[in-house]
Amino acid sequence: MNRYTLTKEIKEKYLPIVDRFIDKIEDSENLTDEEYTIDFSDTELNPYRLIEIMKELGYKEGNLNENGWQWDFSVEFTKENSKSITVWGCGMTFELNLSVSDFMQKGGM
Repeated sequence: MNRYTLTKEIKEKYLPIVDRFIDKIEDSENLTDEEYTIDFSDTELNPYRLIEIMKELGYKEGNLNENGWQWDFSVEFTKENSKSITVWGCGMTFELNLSVSDFMQKGGM
């Protein structure tokens, strides 16, 4: 199986999860710290697949930020009239998360 392809089955499984997360963060200002992030570590998703899902939902991909040898990365996504969302994680430990960008900038993660 190609790990870079966003298959129909994976898209049908995870796109609704990401969409519900976005709806939740758009509709509430009083979330707990844990609710500003969804963890996709140890799932069928990888950064490429999650980025493709964000594009499917109409988000525009920003620049990839990475720190080299530690393999930490982040990509911010924007969409008109929506909160900015960041895909981030660590290639060394296979972490993959989706967070509200403002929450991350305030030191939430």
